[in-house]
Amino acid sequence: MKKFSYFRTACNGFRNVNKNCIQRVLLICFTIPLILLNGCADSSINEIVRESLNFAKTGDNRGWKKALKNVEICIRRGVKNSDLITFYILCLSRTGNDGKALETGLELVSRDPNNFLGNYLIGKLYFDRENYPNALPYLQKCRELNPDHLNTLILLLKTAAKLNLPVLKELYIQLLTYDEFKKSFLVYNNLGCWYANHDDFPHAFSNFSQALQYSNGHPLVFLNMAILNDYGLNNEKVAQRYYLNFLYKAKDNYPDKSQKVLARLQIIGKKWE
Repeated sequence: MKKFSYFRTACNGFRNVNKNCIQRVLLICFTIPLILLNGCADSSINEIVRESLNFAKTGDNRGWKKALKNVEICIRRGVKNSDLITFYILCLSRTGNDGKALETGLELVSRDPNNFLGNYLIGKLYFDRENYPNALPYLQKCRELNPDHLNTLILLLKTAAKLNLPVLKELYIQLLTYDEFKKSFLVYNNLGCWYANHDDFPHAFSNFSQALQYSNGHPLVFLNMAILNDYGLNNEKVAQRYYLNFLYKAKDNYPDKSQKVLARLQIIGKKWE
């Protein structure tokens, strides 16, 4: 078994940031008709925007395509409202035109560097392309503009995890301050992995213990505790107990890990014969 081969979730299982981002975009875009009434001579634009929002709210591909078609009409008529352009970026992304969405987002942010949603969508588009270094500065900018925005924190945390950045620990700790994550075994487990891989075994033990409590004994967290005790704390007897708990909880799941655990238990057992 590889030393310190901890189970890391990398935030898988955290709430879907796409859905919440879309909802927020739509809420902001509801103000577009009011804004346009003050600055647009063509009142039909307002109806087009309202109709586009209704199409998008259906959430299906057909609705987003209709919304995109409508928004393009507004843009061809010269409407440059930042919220409308943000909505346009989202429509492009949801209809499979990520390249155009990214290009439009970069143009928007070059004109309006403090546009929160523009920065967020660029960061998300880069993240989805697995271009984590490029995603990072836009998400950091979002965090600067709105430190309390949970979706930004989650996406920034996932990006930092991909890049193995030192700030990762602090982002996990910040996530634990939100009520919906105070008892999340995923966060405690990942934070435990961070501490363990930085040789801070007391804090790793504490966080894995919390993860066990809040997960009702997830088998892979038992495995993390076993590896920590085995290789980090050099306590094979305690490790043996956690390995056995892993096997009991895992049952027929994780066959490869179970095979390695059985092999390790045989080695430990022979030392105590």
